Amino acid sequence: IGDQNCIEVNKTSFGHLSCVLVRNPLATTVSENAIRIYFEGKGYASSATLNILPIVLRGFQLFSSNPVNGSTLGGNILKINGFGFDYRHPQRHVVQLSEVGLVPFTEYDRLLLSLGFPVYTNRTADQLINCTILSLNATQLQCQIPEHMSPYPNNTYVVSLTLNNIVAAEESNLTYIQNMDFTPTLSDSVHIVSMTSRGEYVFTVKGTQLAAGNVAIKVGKAVCQIVDLENFGDYQMLTVSTPPLTAGTQLVTANVESKGKALSKAKITLGLRIESIQFSTAVGSIVGGSLVQLHGFGFASICQNNNVSLATNPAGTFWFNEYVSCVPYKLVLRTPSVLKYLLGHSLTTWPTISTLSVSISVQQNTSLITFGISPFAYSLTHTPRTHINRTTGYGGLRTKVLVRSYQSNGKVNVTLAGKPCYQAVQIESTNHYFDKEIDCSLPDLAASNKNYNILVDVQPYGYAVSNVSTSSNFPQLTSLLEAKALQPFNFNVSMYGGLKITVIGE
Repeated sequence: IGDQNCIEVNKTSFGHLSCVLVRNPLATTVSENAIRIYFEGKGYASSATLNILPIVLRGFQLFSSNPVNGSTLGGNILKINGFGFDYRHPQRHVVQLSEVGLVPFTEYDRLLLSLGFPVYTNRTADQLINCTILSLNATQLQCQIPEHMSPYPNNTYVVSLTLNNIVAAEESNLTYIQNMDFTPTLSDSVHIVSMTSRGEYVFTVKGTQLAAGNVAIKVGKAVCQIVDLENFGDYQMLTVSTPPLTAGTQLVTANVESKGKALSKAKITLGLRIESIQFSTAVGSIVGGSLVQLHGFGFASICQNNNVSLATNPAGTFWFNEYVSCVPYKLVLRTPSVLKYLLGHSLTTWPTISTLSVSISVQQNTSLITFGISPFAYSLTHTPRTHINRTTGYGGLRTKVLVRSYQSNGKVNVTLAGKPCYQAVQIESTNHYFDKEIDCSLPDLAASNKNYNILVDVQPYGYAVSNVSTSSNFPQLTSLLEAKALQPFNFNVSMYGGLKITVIGE
């Protein structure tokens, strides 16, 4: 086979030949190797097509890996070249970097591990590293050494590849060195050059070994762009452009191609500010729901990380708790309810509540915007009213929702527990007291001893309150529970149980 003899040839009575090929990575340098089967007086056998010799593909082995050194914080991408990789099943490959001189697991150790017992051949995180596979074809595998926060000790590792528990043969020992001498750095010398009204920054940061390859840089978890890289020999200066960012002090991190993760001391402090605010209407519902847009910079993309409050006169301060969308330069919210304050007053003496200011805090940063003239007021007159034709029900039941709103011509949305009342049809109401009628199917809701609020959203004014004269809150629905059928209906069952039973209901 190729230039190597296959020994212990055996021929069966069925015409099958077998032989043993000794494992020798140096025996061949080509991927396809001809099989020469010599018959006395005949010569070499051909394949079934008669015009070529049968072949065998080169075995599972490694030729090289690069780069050969990198950061003590990991993050480097290794390219391992070889042959016989199973590109159809990447998950069957395991790439490991093991410390040179590390005592290997014995078969007894492996047995203990498979049974869930500890072994006495301890491995620390820096002694044995699994390289995460990124891509694979028949002759090259790329994997990434995991990043970690603290540097590992300077060390030399043997690179090995296992496929289906078979270790690849190597032409020579493949090694990888992690050393501080090969670790990129970012200093604490960060200078903000400019900032936009959306919270996009341009800043410079000083570092070393940044010219070794392409640099991927982040502020916190946000991916940034390299505008310029100036190489001064002993150090480099990066100019970086960011997307809109959240307020607070963020760590600047970098990964350098062929080196890995940089050791970083670079931090940038980002501001928070409300530039402007827009209410969808000048007056709205007492139970909230009117849309509000905050424009500025430094807002949190995770809505719950923003703490936004609304100061009013004379009702005091209320917290926004319903977010529509959040990006660092714009928040879309719904006004909070002021009903708790109003319930202390007679229906006939409910005041109009005006807004004074909006405050936001993110990661111990605070910004306040004060209104000279109230841009929004809570008004009972402008609060939509609604009547629901049922107070209990199951998912799928058709429900009629009547709405009376103050000069609103928009679409009405009905939701329960965040789920829309589906297959909704909206028409003009024939009831002289109401102006809209929505016919929709209740969503599937779990039965509960607490009623579900029915949110009837009438924009731009917000949520409707129940039209019942004794109520000024949301209409509510009790979701019922009923078992309707059992499958199988009649059964005999083992004394040990185990029969699968299906209960059908609502």
